Amino acid sequence: MGALLVYSIIVGVTLIPIYLIVRLLMSGLTCWRFNRGLILFGYLIALAMPFVIGWIHSIDFGDGAVLDIEVGLPSVMAVVADGEVDAVSPVKWWCAGVMALYFTGLLFFLLRELFIWNRMHSVISRSSHVTMPDGNVLCIHSDESIAPFSWYRYIVMSQKDYDEGGTTVIMHESMHIKARHWLDLLLAEAVALLVWYNPAGWLMRNELQAVHEYEADNGVVTGGANVRDYQLLLIQKAVGSRFPSIANSLDHSNLSKRIKMMLRKKSSPVQRWRAIAAVPALALTAVVFFNPGVAEALESLSTAKVTNYVAIMQEEPAAAAVAEPEQSPLALPSQSGEGDDAYTAVETMPRYEGGEAALMKFIDSNLKWIPGGKNGRLIMQFVVKKDGTVGDVKVLRSLSPEQDAEAERVVRMLKFTPGMMQGKPVDVWYTLPVSFRSKADAKPASPRTAPAAGESIAGDDAYTAVETMPRYEGGEAALMKFIASNLKWIPGGKNGRLIMQFVVKKDGTVGDVKVLRPLSPEQDAEAERVVRMLKFTPGMMQGKPVNVWYTLPVSFRETKQSNSNTNSNTAPGTTTTTTTTTDGMSTTEVSYSPGN
Repeated sequence: MGALLVYSIIVGVTLIPIYLIVRLLMSGLTCWRFNRGLILFGYLIALAMPFVIGWIHSIDFGDGAVLDIEVGLPSVMAVVADGEVDAVSPVKWWCAGVMALYFTGLLFFLLRELFIWNRMHSVISRSSHVTMPDGNVLCIHSDESIAPFSWYRYIVMSQKDYDEGGTTVIMHESMHIKARHWLDLLLAEAVALLVWYNPAGWLMRNELQAVHEYEADNGVVTGGANVRDYQLLLIQKAVGSRFPSIANSLDHSNLSKRIKMMLRKKSSPVQRWRAIAAVPALALTAVVFFNPGVAEALESLSTAKVTNYVAIMQEEPAAAAVAEPEQSPLALPSQSGEGDDAYTAVETMPRYEGGEAALMKFIDSNLKWIPGGKNGRLIMQFVVKKDGTVGDVKVLRSLSPEQDAEAERVVRMLKFTPGMMQGKPVDVWYTLPVSFRSKADAKPASPRTAPAAGESIAGDDAYTAVETMPRYEGGEAALMKFIASNLKWIPGGKNGRLIMQFVVKKDGTVGDVKVLRPLSPEQDAEAERVVRMLKFTPGMMQGKPVNVWYTLPVSFRETKQSNSNTNSNTAPGTTTTTTTTTDGMSTTEVSYSPGN
């Protein structure tokens, strides 16, 4: 359901520049057939835009192996503290709220549409039917409040309208039927419903209906009707109810503009080149969707479910809040809901022998390209058992059934050094993104890229995976303690997760700090302040220190305190921080307990 909302957003945003081009540059021209084609083409472009963006996102533009495993890249996380990939993290309340609002509005407009269809069907069914020589059906009814209209092959009018100007009205509506304008309206109405919250959808439909009327008016005038008499007829019939969304009604569109259009000279074909302005406008629109922040927000919505909204709203009692009892920062219970004893983070996380570079090489060597498969990324989640083997394999994000099965086959071949908790091996959840890229689309490998040594990011000398990843002096516990001691809760801040990315330089200092996913300007700045204070043992490549990219998700969570809980170990007005770390990946959670 979230995917439908994201699809709707992309379609709606794409419609905006198309509508502006049609309305501001083309609506004054008399090339109505061209304008009609431009609007219909615009609808097709808007409907196809989400697929085009998705296809481009699926292409791997980096250097490296034909089939590569991406560990520690800026956009994904190899292992996270809550056992899930951030791209498919739990739905935030705002995602669920937006979802609920969208589908409530969609339901309303669908019911409205059904009412209009039912009313039109009722008018046609209770009318007297006469089949005309051209095959169209003339429907005469007695309700004088309904303006003449046409749909499919039906021309509908009251007996009074037939007596006062039936021949001209029939000529006008026959033009609509001959041009199959009703098909256009089906498409326009479907898009308007899809993006019901976006005025561009409804305005584009109105613009299309106006073009239909201009085209039909021109057919009547060129067919031999007296222009003045026809204009007087339009004025007389500019009253009454109509079917605004699904039928061509005689009194649709701005009457004064229709009359002016009948008298306007034919526009020069050269003026049609104005439509070329839509090309840069659409290109700029597409660029917006490649903005990392926009892409992250849409991806969050794409995984949202309306049913989460109620659960989220009921997550905390309305009365009072309490700081959660303190638990072991490195021993978070599994969130799988399956009753097993697998951890999401432990003191020593599972490690593949040889490190991330060796893991990348192993999967690259064993993963097979599936003929007819898709370029893109799937995400696997599994448990590294106490003996280092892999079990309970799941596909969090699917690519295709065949590629999912191939990735699972290779994952089950892996053997790790198990995770440790209080000196004992334990079951630990592990998340692994896997990218498929066909050989035909692959680029030549960079001279600096060696399969056993990791992969560098094009354009600089920082690696995403190396033989020995950077390590904070004292290990994960020391890093946890440092961040807990220095990271401050921002009054008025938001609960949520921000993601930092930076380079651990050859000397162990931090540089090139970026916020991949912001939370708020103040919280982003606070996280960056603490990150810049860090000092690591640098990553090593062939015995030499190198620059290495490092990704650090930081979660802020304010936990309120309740008088009903007298066993809490957290003093009022204090800040507690929970941090877990793996090579190249760390998660920090800050909980703030306000004083009474």
